[in-house]
Amino acid sequence: MASVHSFITRSILKQLIKTDSVDLDIVSRLPGLVDAIGENIHARHDRIGEIAGDILFDGAEDQRGDSLCEIATLALKGAQSDVVRSMIRALYGSAPESQLLKVVSCLVREAYLAGEIGIVGEAFAYQPSESANKLIFDEVLAANVPLILGSLISPSLRNAIGSPGKEVENQYTYPSFNLSPVNCRENLGCTADSLENDLGWTEVFAEAARYSDWASKHREYFTSITDNLYDALTRIRLGGRTEIKFHYAEFLRETSREKNAIPLYKCVIEWNPDHAKAHAALAVCFYFDANHEDALHHYKIARQLDWQAIHGYGHEEIFEELLQRLGDWDELIPLLKATSKSNYDVKRRIQQSDIGKEMLLDLKLRKDPAKHEQDLLKELSGDPREEDLLVHMAELDNLLRYLKTLPTNKQDELGKSIFKRSWFGELRRH
Repeated sequence: MASVHSFITRSILKQLIKTDSVDLDIVSRLPGLVDAIGENIHARHDRIGEIAGDILFDGAEDQRGDSLCEIATLALKGAQSDVVRSMIRALYGSAPESQLLKVVSCLVREAYLAGEIGIVGEAFAYQPSESANKLIFDEVLAANVPLILGSLISPSLRNAIGSPGKEVENQYTYPSFNLSPVNCRENLGCTADSLENDLGWTEVFAEAARYSDWASKHREYFTSITDNLYDALTRIRLGGRTEIKFHYAEFLRETSREKNAIPLYKCVIEWNPDHAKAHAALAVCFYFDANHEDALHHYKIARQLDWQAIHGYGHEEIFEELLQRLGDWDELIPLLKATSKSNYDVKRRIQQSDIGKEMLLDLKLRKDPAKHEQDLLKELSGDPREEDLLVHMAELDNLLRYLKTLPTNKQDELGKSIFKRSWFGELRRH
């Protein structure tokens, strides 16, 4: 069946036959693709879901979608949650696009009614990257906002976002798939009043807002929901305020609202001065806000606290650019040394620039005056090898010492040549 990659039980097939959705003689209809062993149908091909779906439902997309809904329903009623879990990731790649909204919404609804809250979470934790599928995912998530905010977040958070001025309303309607909270079923969906659960659902909306296609009509809606959830969490979860504020600041920064993120990062640092990632992120925000002095200040603190906060943040290029604009070789050289790939690329750029090649030649001649200049130039003519990395790091130290013998204008001239940045040193503090 489409979207069931590993197996589908024979008991489900027997129930499906009652709706004439599928032929019970599945083995003969899929020759060489499946084996019947006991009550299970086992695949003999990694792409069995896609292949079987194409054979059984050729030219019948509605029928395929209805059968997938029926499979999910029967599996959940029969406590065969593995079947449903195997469908979640496969759906966006193998089910017809025209059926995705219906099938995923059905899967979510039936999982909720069966008390399989974990499966509901898994259905939204996986967000497809392909643009067309992401738009469909956004539709499914928007359609299920009443279910999530009405029953899956904790009661305390639900009450907080329902307070005056904080209510989140869905401006879109989905006649076929809109799910109302199932309040009549005692304890169903009323999850534990935990910070982990609430942050998890908040992050689902945050991820949707971050990566929604610009064409998605739900981008602003998801952003509004996320803002409201984080705002409420900061008021009711005082014990986790540092973590919540940091997550919210990250969301604001990643949705191009750096100025709004700055006060939150400052709060995090006030409560935890050694929060290296907050210092690194604040440096990024200050840089985009053209506050280069504070950006450098927090960059230095982050570097001193934990180099990994700099290199694990994915903003090495921003930090490198900041230090280049400031002409701060004392900070720039250690940054380049700590990043292996940057070291390799920088050395290649140095060797390819005339002024850099002259500098390296001068350093090599000082180290070994007996060596012939032409031999040294030949060594510098090719690209560096990775095994030369340690040697290169030592050369960067030599470069820093050499730079200290040069006047400021010559240092900037060398920086412009190496990094191909006409603005190198433009913000140098005199």
